Amino acid sequence: MSERSGPVSATGRVVSAGRRVAFAEATLHDGDGRLCATATSTLLVFDVEPSPGGFLQG
Repeated sequence: MSERSGPVSATGRVVSAGRRVAFAEATLHDGDGRLCATATSTLLVFDVEPSPGGFLQG
């Protein structure tokens, strides 16, 4: 990729999500539709309760 690549487009999706683990993937295409990058992720899912002020606490 370079400045000549033009606008890029990123797309992400959740491949699967369970109670504790989720899998996601993403792609990045340049202005001509060529694939420039891919990414995958494995995520741990857990409950977070909001604090009294409305902010999340871990």
